[in-house]
Amino acid sequence: MKKTVTLMGAFLIALSMLCGCGKKDGALTVYIVRSEALYADAAGKFAQEHPEVKMNLVYLESYDEVKERLDTELMSGEGPDVLLFNSLYNAVDPYKLSAGKALLALDEQVEALPEGSYLDTIIRAGRLNGHQYFIPLSWNLLQAYSTQEKAEKISESGDLYAALAAEAQALEGDEAYGASSLQLGRGDVLNLFLETSGSGLIDTESGESAVEEEEFRRMADFVKVFYDNMEKTRTISGRYQNDFAGAVSHFTWLLENYSFMNNLRYYQTVYPKMVNEEMSFAPFERMDGDGLTAQVIQYGAVNANTRNAEDAWKLLKYLMDAPMTVNFPKYEAKSVYYAPVSAAVYEESVETLSSESGFGPGWQVEPLNEANGQLLLEIPGRIQEAVIPNGALGNLMQECMEPYFLGKDSFDNCYDKMMQRMKLYLNE
Repeated sequence: MKKTVTLMGAFLIALSMLCGCGKKDGALTVYIVRSEALYADAAGKFAQEHPEVKMNLVYLESYDEVKERLDTELMSGEGPDVLLFNSLYNAVDPYKLSAGKALLALDEQVEALPEGSYLDTIIRAGRLNGHQYFIPLSWNLLQAYSTQEKAEKISESGDLYAALAAEAQALEGDEAYGASSLQLGRGDVLNLFLETSGSGLIDTESGESAVEEEEFRRMADFVKVFYDNMEKTRTISGRYQNDFAGAVSHFTWLLENYSFMNNLRYYQTVYPKMVNEEMSFAPFERMDGDGLTAQVIQYGAVNANTRNAEDAWKLLKYLMDAPMTVNFPKYEAKSVYYAPVSAAVYEESVETLSSESGFGPGWQVEPLNEANGQLLLEIPGRIQEAVIPNGALGNLMQECMEPYFLGKDSFDNCYDKMMQRMKLYLNE
């Protein structure tokens, strides 16, 4: 698609130069969303520890503001040296951004990383359109929590997808009880479950469609179960909003997409203390049952037009090794650093979670017990794939399939419309 810079775009570029928003006197310019504690804290510390690097830290209020600037600046060869994102909030399309020659390929830098020092499967998620354009900085898993008694009774097959669907069907006529609550932090629910199941819509290396219709139908039907129970879920959640014991008693599982490492410590204490039962933790497996798929949360990139490539990489490497936040109120999501990509930092984080207490609902939660600490240590070895969530693609998918989820159109009609939109998306 041919792109042109409008008169207004040219005005914004000039304005950004005048206000010091772009590159400044050869300094390393970085856009940071003010609420991102990881980026703000680590970039500030980097500046203190590396006085030889001239820094121009530009603080913005939201990721929408970041996107507005980048849409104008990257086309004209401007913009920051280092781009920092959060997949839960940013409005940038990582696939399209990597295809537009706006980013510096970091293949050599990643290949030179010491073997075994970083979680390689997570790092590979930053390889889109044939090159390592993005550097993953943190990651997460989709999780389900229940009491051990319920989990053992319902999930004997080990297939959490089938167990959730079967439980929803078993409770279909009961308005007081539901199969699961939903705390997902993302609107593109279908895309989230497709990522988790290992069934992505596009091959990020080749740029071609990777849809398997049978797998897609199965996942769409799974998501439709949530839609069919949405009103009941909303009613029960509202009824027990401030009553954890009541919520656990009326939902078989609590589904969450918050930081799984901190969540495990939190619920390990909360379940026994508030419902007098032991907790069961289950990360969602891939659809084939072969390991886990992780979602990259925070990630960075380097502007292809940077004059500070070496310092830009030095900052990203510093962020890869930044310590994880392990003590924060549960729902302060933007202050959270999710699971780290450094193998050493990951192990240090497990040790910290296993030795320090954390925030609870009015009281402190206990350190991880030995079994749960060991469980966390084993999780990186179970990761088979990682993905950078693509909100633009997820919204396209959600929009096309919504009539099917709401019972207003057939799966075949919605799927055909989605595939037509997909072709346009891939060829734009």
